[in-house]
Amino acid sequence: MKFPRQTIGMIVLGGIIFLGISCAKHEPQPIYNGRPLSDWVKDLNYKRPEEVQNTAKQAIRQIGTNSLPFLANEMITLGKLWEQMGAANFWNSDELMDRTLGMRNAFKALGPIAKPAVPELVHLLNSATNGANTVAAYALTQIDPQTAVIALTQALTNEFIGARLSAANELYEMRSNADIAVPNLIKCLNDNSPDKEASSALRGFSADALGFIGSDPEKAIPALIEALRQDKDIRIRITAARSLAKFGKSARSAIPVLMQASTNDADSHVRFAATNALKEIKAQFP
Repeated sequence: MKFPRQTIGMIVLGGIIFLGISCAKHEPQPIYNGRPLSDWVKDLNYKRPEEVQNTAKQAIRQIGTNSLPFLANEMITLGKLWEQMGAANFWNSDELMDRTLGMRNAFKALGPIAKPAVPELVHLLNSATNGANTVAAYALTQIDPQTAVIALTQALTNEFIGARLSAANELYEMRSNADIAVPNLIKCLNDNSPDKEASSALRGFSADALGFIGSDPEKAIPALIEALRQDKDIRIRITAARSLAKFGKSARSAIPVLMQASTNDADSHVRFAATNALKEIKAQFP
């Protein structure tokens, strides 16, 4: 798989940018209209009135690239807390959940303005057991979708399942213009990592992404058929059936397996999903 040299060069610079941003972590926060950046980020919370959120978005855009050192340091801090507390305890903390969502919303507000942070975000996306994986993956999609697809596709081959999982999730959320990711998503569909819960989630996001991207049916459909036939996780079999339906006529070869699953699968939810997939596919034939 080949990627544009310019994009690869940008990613290689990640270490350099990373040092620059990290060294700035002790600097005071940017101030706008008498309020620190962290207060504006808190105002992005969906629980705040819409008017408050919109004002915060404008403030963060005005702060612009001066916000990036703080945001990068906050992501690193959250990642360390994730490692110390464990994922379950981290997500059970309302404060940490709000801080994480705040980072996502801040990058969404900045959009392309945050492009200088792309190399640092790629670095964080690929960091081992770093709770910043998910924020970094999302932020990339908000800054530059084309660059994000390339970075996320590469992250699907990372040895750390956290990076693969975050990448597959965002590729599923993007849902289009991610054709180059299909071969790596197919590989993730066969993941058998020791972390069973994370591996199952990765296979699920990969199956979903393949259906929504909808390209390379010659490879994607057989992979989804195999997942429907062989995966022991009920959720993956359901997702595989639904994704096959999204290929429409192209999924003709899946009809026998879907028929078998609709009557013989041990789980009623899988049988229901397979039955619906059959209806959707057959409806496209004369």
